[in-house]
Amino acid sequence: MTFGPRGRLVLLVSLCAIWGFVVIAPAHVEATSGNQTAPGQLFPMQPMTGTLDASVPEMTYVFEVEPGYIFSLVAWTRFGDLAPEMTLTGPAGQPVATGVPPEPGLNSRVIDAMTGVDGTYTLTIERSGNTAGEFRLLLLPGYSVLDKWDDFQSFDQTLSLNWEPMLDIDSIADVSNGALNMQVMATGTFSYILPSDNVSWSDVYVEAEIQIEGSPSYAQYGFILRANATGDAFYALMFSSDGDWTLMHYNMGLWTSIQDWTVSPAIDPTDTTPHIGVFAQGNTFRAYFNGQLVGEVHDPAFSSPAGTIGLLACTSNSQADSLVLNYDNLVITSPNTATAN
Repeated sequence: MTFGPRGRLVLLVSLCAIWGFVVIAPAHVEATSGNQTAPGQLFPMQPMTGTLDASVPEMTYVFEVEPGYIFSLVAWTRFGDLAPEMTLTGPAGQPVATGVPPEPGLNSRVIDAMTGVDGTYTLTIERSGNTAGEFRLLLLPGYSVLDKWDDFQSFDQTLSLNWEPMLDIDSIADVSNGALNMQVMATGTFSYILPSDNVSWSDVYVEAEIQIEGSPSYAQYGFILRANATGDAFYALMFSSDGDWTLMHYNMGLWTSIQDWTVSPAIDPTDTTPHIGVFAQGNTFRAYFNGQLVGEVHDPAFSSPAGTIGLLACTSNSQADSLVLNYDNLVITSPNTATAN
């Protein structure tokens, strides 16, 4: 397929450095504190809570990993003097990793950015010595620092980003009804929006849920990565309703293909509610569709080392109808270098 004429820049931002370790997270699901008769089930972005003491010195949790999926685990003490310890084992029962403190003196443990074979992983969390108290445990997609978890309705200043409405002759973008709505009305138009926050990432994991409204003849969606302060240089990771994906770099009007449009069996072209993600580490990029690894690509030029993120929508050259996308539950995680395994 061909990539059509580019739309105009829709929002400019300025940037700053990455901030530090954050473990604040909305509590969607919590385990019951106390005796645990069977392993608990962990799901990404669903915190679990438990209590460790002399009567319950350890608890175990299990979770499923798709091929190539990258995840992190964070446990921290909420009450008491509990010093938690974490041990992760793989599907064959082999030791994979142990938790390490993100900073000296903190009663928390982190396993950062692990990947391996698919299957069921088991995490054991136990108390150190005679310490006791309540802990919270979180399975994160990508890296171990939860920077943003934007549901486009809570406007939590810690976890949300600021999205200012955009309107031009070809496209519209605005937060509406708990989602970021993007509409592209013109043929062959590339539209994207960047947050107005002063934020920047180099190594980063980004994921989001998408709803494609109606039955457009074509849909293209994905992420802007490492956009510079003037918005004229960035990476664009894109998926399409043709069942293919690409990674491109834009610089002052020039597009460079890092990964040509490639069909992948992991991409369901009929899925109108996909969950997409991208893991960026240095010049390496991994694309995910509904939790499955789509592909990995390297940019030898390492064209843009750091910058902000954004969301995009694009129509094809021959598309007569408009495209309407809703982005929701945008998650951004970054590495804690002190805990990297």
